[in-house]
Amino acid sequence: MHPRRRRWLFRSLIVVVVIVVLFVVLGGAVTIWPDFGAKGIAAMRAVIGDRAATAFEGFVLGVQDWFHHVEYALGIGHAQNPFVATDDPSSSTLPATSSTTSPTTESTTYTGSSNAGPATTTSTTEPPWQPAALQPMGTLQDEGQWAPYLVDQEARTVAYRTVLQPDPTRPYALAAVVAVNTQRTRLHFVLGTQEPVSAEKIARPGKIPAAALVPGSILAAFNGGFQAKHGQFGAMADGVEALPPRDGLGTLVIYKDGHLDLGAWGTDVTQTPDVESWRQNGPAVIAHGAINPLTLVNDTQNWGIGLKGIVATWRTAVGLSKDRRTLYFVIGPSLTIGALATAMQQGGVWDGLQLDI
Repeated sequence: MHPRRRRWLFRSLIVVVVIVVLFVVLGGAVTIWPDFGAKGIAAMRAVIGDRAATAFEGFVLGVQDWFHHVEYALGIGHAQNPFVATDDPSSSTLPATSSTTSPTTESTTYTGSSNAGPATTTSTTEPPWQPAALQPMGTLQDEGQWAPYLVDQEARTVAYRTVLQPDPTRPYALAAVVAVNTQRTRLHFVLGTQEPVSAEKIARPGKIPAAALVPGSILAAFNGGFQAKHGQFGAMADGVEALPPRDGLGTLVIYKDGHLDLGAWGTDVTQTPDVESWRQNGPAVIAHGAINPLTLVNDTQNWGIGLKGIVATWRTAVGLSKDRRTLYFVIGPSLTIGALATAMQQGGVWDGLQLDI
């Protein structure tokens, strides 16, 4: 073989080896340290811009998904239900912690127990509350079986949890579902110190109010939606509008008396004097019990801005039951928008929208 050709083949082999090693390292890193990817991409956006950072993020997520596929193909990976061993629910009442008092740039939604107002009546005629039974979607032990999760100060279970396996092509894609009793809790929405960005100067606490940080009062907190530059989806908290609403988008609405609604802005829900807060984050994923057909469209604007709906990544969602007595929060790794929608529908969501990813 000619020496020049030999050198070319050797260099090509080195390039291939480097690419394979990069694949393995990136896939392993984001699998072992999930925060590595999120924090790294956030830092990259400020340096190389959204488009380049998103392209790299899509590449890394693709590597991670390939890494998982290889694990399961080789019999190394095994999906397990993280909720099989359930502790005494009385230990799941969440006290205030230091992490809840730190300001955050992103918007936050939190729910707490409440003993006042129509949403928390103690009438003895109130029907018992428990999420509807679910059918398992995969092969996980106790999949779809509700387990008590959070209790209020009166030792009543106000939240149950379970896990679903919604993607038959990805056994490692799990969706944790938390069902919260809206009759015994109050939902609140807090603007971040920076997001959603507003043209007007408005109050931005960026943290859960101190009055809510009483042991046994606050029960849970979860993230909001996309940054303003990734959709300009409307948001209002405690009567303060950060961004105007957009017609047709899925909107979670919190009313002053504590009750909730979710639907398309302008038709199902709209601004009225009794509205306290609302948050939009793209089209509804589930509308009137049906999965939005747009989940089948592989675009980048509805379900992840730069990331298409087929990208398997961490996704979160919120939804309501048909009777509005149950609030659902869904979260899981390696979820496409289709898998998320399936988990939401199977979990009991009648109307729901994706949150952040």
